[in-house]
Amino acid sequence: MLRCDPFFDILLIPKKERTIMCLGIPAKVIEVNESKQGKVDYLGTKIKTNFSLLEDIQLGDWVIVHAGFAISVLNEEEAQETLSLLREMAAAQETVDK
Repeated sequence: MLRCDPFFDILLIPKKERTIMCLGIPAKVIEVNESKQGKVDYLGTKIKTNFSLLEDIQLGDWVIVHAGFAISVLNEEEAQETLSLLREMAAAQETVDK
C-alpha cells in the first residue's frame, strides 16, 4: 500500500514487510513569505517548508522537499510525470500485495 509520510517528506512503499523504499515526491508551493518560509501542498497535505536553499521560489512552483527544506525545483511537466509514475508504482504494488 502506498502512503505518504509528510513528516519525513517521503513516499513509503513496503516491500514484503521487510524493506522500505523512500522516494522524493513533488510538492506544489502554496505559500512563501519574505523570510523564505512557507508551505507546500504535498499530496493534499499542507507542509511547512523552508525555501532558503533555493532562489526565486514562486507560488505554484513544484519542489522536492527533504527534512523540511525545499532542495530542488521541478517544472510542471517533470512534476506531473513523476506523480503519474508514482501512482503506477502504487497500483502495481497493490496488485502484488493481493
